[in-house]
Amino acid sequence: MTEEQIQAMTIDEFHEYDKKRMERNAWMVAQEVMEPERIDDAKAPSGYITAYLSKPTCMLFNESIFAPQASMKPSHPGYHYYQKITNFISMHYKTGELFTEYLKGSCEEEHGQMCDYCHVHKFIGPVASRIPQPMPDRENPGHYMDVFNTPSMDGDSARQVDDYLPRAQIKIRFREGVLAASNGEAIKAFASEFAVNDELVQKYVKHLHHLQCKEEMRQRQRDMARNERERLEYDDYDWHELVGNDSLSTLLVSELTKYLKKHNLQTTGNKRAKIQLIKRHIQNQEDAPRSDSENAEEESEDSDHEEVESESIEEESEDSDHEEVESESIEEESDQVYGVVGSDTSDSEHEENFEDHVVVTRSGRKAGSWRSVFSF
Repeated sequence: MTEEQIQAMTIDEFHEYDKKRMERNAWMVAQEVMEPERIDDAKAPSGYITAYLSKPTCMLFNESIFAPQASMKPSHPGYHYYQKITNFISMHYKTGELFTEYLKGSCEEEHGQMCDYCHVHKFIGPVASRIPQPMPDRENPGHYMDVFNTPSMDGDSARQVDDYLPRAQIKIRFREGVLAASNGEAIKAFASEFAVNDELVQKYVKHLHHLQCKEEMRQRQRDMARNERERLEYDDYDWHELVGNDSLSTLLVSELTKYLKKHNLQTTGNKRAKIQLIKRHIQNQEDAPRSDSENAEEESEDSDHEEVESESIEEESEDSDHEEVESESIEEESDQVYGVVGSDTSDSEHEENFEDHVVVTRSGRKAGSWRSVFSF
């Protein structure tokens, strides 16, 4: 395919094209492996033979562990621990694309003084020195110098790391625009300088161009997605759902600022601070209607309680009125009874009318003692 056709592809189309190309190359490699002069499915102690283009750079520990150290502050936990380790690495290690070399005592050459560790743990035997990196032999083109004759200094200063490593130098010159797949003369000059086959240089330059095209496609796709998200308005987001799903971190800072400006909240701070502010604001909004409903229920319960109290007060009032009526009727009966007893009639009349006027108690019984009742 031409350069214009590749540039016009989307990332999905390019992945599909790349998949077919790799499948075609795999069939070609399989056919080559099946040839008599190659190893055909040879057994190995742990299975079958597996080959790699090159091993990835492997240090004594995971480099990603120390990545946060650059953004850490002295007040953060573990800052001084990471700082000590990274300083030790920078003073004693040389790391290239395909090697990592440690030399005890190199801190004195690099920084002018020996560190505490090297001062305590000195060499018991002869002092070691760094192994010089490979260097092409100018007098014997196509070959590298013997390790014992290879210089470790470039004039008065030490040689740069990977100064004659072909793959590392191809990457540097490709980024600078010196090497390109269409520039055959530059590729031949590079192959002659670094004692490598120009066909291998051509293939690796094409591989770098392939990776560059994929990165440009991803960047265009990211830019398009970013522009589409920046055109969205506040009402285009379901903020409550984003908080419920804990998906606010997937939004851009500019998108979070839309919510803050809409509700007149503070727009300064990093992304994490803005996310926490939005979560608190939405939580407060959800708690407000709930508290209003609870207050309404409490007021309703209070009114019902007051009605019950008023009803009980009315019942008590009716009971007191009823008791007053009963007491008045009882007093009237008492007045009638004792009125008869305290009358001014004479004894004779009383005796004559004794049978007609019988004194009774409140319960209806005859008043008097048992003598008067049973006397004849």
